[in-house]
Amino acid sequence: VEVLRPSLSDSTLDNLHEQIRAFDGGALDLARYADLLSGLALQQGISKDEFPNLVAFLYMRSLEEGIHPSTVHEEQAIFLERLSRQLAPNQLDGLKANIRKVREGTLSQDTFCLSLEQLAASSGIPLEEYPALSQYLTYIKVSGRVTSSALAEELDRLSARLRTSLASSPERQSLDALVEQLDLIDKLLDLRLS
Repeated sequence: VEVLRPSLSDSTLDNLHEQIRAFDGGALDLARYADLLSGLALQQGISKDEFPNLVAFLYMRSLEEGIHPSTVHEEQAIFLERLSRQLAPNQLDGLKANIRKVREGTLSQDTFCLSLEQLAASSGIPLEEYPALSQYLTYIKVSGRVTSSALAEELDRLSARLRTSLASSPERQSLDALVEQLDLIDKLLDLRLS
């Protein structure tokens, strides 16, 4: 395989293989790997519409970069104070119960965020007045939509599509398939030895 590789070399495809191995080996983190595959998909004209978990993950990462916890906490305190003055006693009790359920793990954070947004809307409090808090709530809701197993499956499917798209000749496609089989055998041997 290594003897044939230089004559059939494609630097983009070779780099993709290298990055896949780095990700599989733990040397490349998920965010950078997702960014790499997403960028290559754009270059190759592969629509991200069939990769909803990847799209949500990338959006979540972009939101995460703009979140400043201290600002979120400040806005949250002001917002909750304002909201608590607007709520009827039974609504306030429901809000407190939901906060407790989130802390206990019996209510998901994304479900809580949705209910908080509904309470704000019904109380006439526009969340746009609290941009850091609003961005954080969006982040939580988006992160609730990302399923790790589905994201892993989508990354595998996208990397396979990219390898096929980048393998320009039948010979390169055959070599690519052989390299993939050898990588799988290598992983199985590593698994068996451990």
